[in-house]
Amino acid sequence: MITIGAAGLSLAEIEAVATGGETLSLDPAAEGRVAAAHELLCSLAIERPVYGLSTGVGAKRSVAVQRDVDSCLRLWRSHALGSGEQAGEDRTRGMLAVRAVQVSRGGSGVSLPVARAFADAVSAPAASLPIVWHGSSIGTGDLAPLATAALHLHDSGAMQPAPSDGLPVMSSSALTLADAALTLRSIERTLLASVHINAAHIHALGGNLEHLSASALARQAQAVQDVAAAIRNRVQRPSGVAPARIQDPFALRLIPQSLGAVIAAWRNVSEETLRGINGAHENPLIDVPGRDVVHVGNFYTIALALSVQQLLGAISNEAALMVNRLTMLLDGSVTGAPDFLTDGTPDATGAMMLEYAAASALAEIRAACGTAASHGIHISRGVEEHAPFTPMLVRELGRVDRAFATIQAALLLAQARLWISRGELTSSAARHLTQTYTPDPDLSDRDLTWDLAEATRALAAIATSGDTALVQGGKQPW
Repeated sequence: MITIGAAGLSLAEIEAVATGGETLSLDPAAEGRVAAAHELLCSLAIERPVYGLSTGVGAKRSVAVQRDVDSCLRLWRSHALGSGEQAGEDRTRGMLAVRAVQVSRGGSGVSLPVARAFADAVSAPAASLPIVWHGSSIGTGDLAPLATAALHLHDSGAMQPAPSDGLPVMSSSALTLADAALTLRSIERTLLASVHINAAHIHALGGNLEHLSASALARQAQAVQDVAAAIRNRVQRPSGVAPARIQDPFALRLIPQSLGAVIAAWRNVSEETLRGINGAHENPLIDVPGRDVVHVGNFYTIALALSVQQLLGAISNEAALMVNRLTMLLDGSVTGAPDFLTDGTPDATGAMMLEYAAASALAEIRAACGTAASHGIHISRGVEEHAPFTPMLVRELGRVDRAFATIQAALLLAQARLWISRGELTSSAARHLTQTYTPDPDLSDRDLTWDLAEATRALAAIATSGDTALVQGGKQPW
């Protein structure tokens, strides 16, 4: 069980809760903060207007309201419009966990029973979870999913709201943040596997290690230096053996710079995601020490949107170079093996279709990059004057994650076939990858669908055997 309220949760902890491996509980200090904030909200609402409690919401903000439990439920019902793609069980649990962590900071003003209900809900059986959708969310809040979850908890008897709980429960981008956290964890595993696979490529293709020089890269970004150091430590070359080329093609030469850019962007998105998960960003924000209710715009997720856009662009660049590396592995003039890594039959095409699969995945990645973070929309009669499309960008990042892993798996499969062709599958250079991945030694023309799927599944095992500090920069970004 993870106790929330004292310290922020990591991406790994959010994933553990979202996948059913951990449960949550509020620590006593957090319960005290939540209760104090709720009491302050209710008392100040008597003295001054408080958005969403003594007023309506959105374009109805000028309408005076006397809240009771019925009006709280009406607010949730009117906002619980599901549309688009249904959220999976992991995203739903993640959303509940993120909202529980957020309200434990004491800035939302929700009542203590509501805070407890969200923390308890993450451990509910799958059939008892609310059914929520990713649609109807924009970058100023996941109003519909959270309203749906609140109604579900109320209707199931798990939560009895206070009259003041209507807006505070919904004032969050919890589903978007949970979606981002889980996608980032998946991308992290692909990046860790990529370091090992790239080291194997450089070894197998006789890459020039000068491109990894610590002194030459000393003024590059830290992530670039980290990638170069990690690969240098994994490339094995006997003393006195010269590289195959004085200067490698971009596909090999730019690995530190390109992969480093992806890792730097990943760190940036992680920082923004964890800031959203572990902070109090509600509007209005309850300031207990200052005895005040503050109307703010901290719900605006443009920084997360822009960081995701950067990560999409970095992955797109690296994915293009990955396809070029795959082409090198399938080129007999580069590897000395038969073209397309076949069994030697003159007209065999062997692993040729790996290029097609990788190219198709690259097209998906490039299409996702067309989603511009600078776009926004005016809604609610202009009251929300520029709501960004952050949830959509995060969903695109999930699709890019899957395509990115497909290209990486194609590289792993091609590398394995090269080792098999050379009779080096048990060599020391291959051992790190093959101790978690057992490729089929049959190089004859056949359907490689299963082989690619197995290589994709192997990425997580390869990553687990590596050093997670490489991507995280030695510490969690929160």
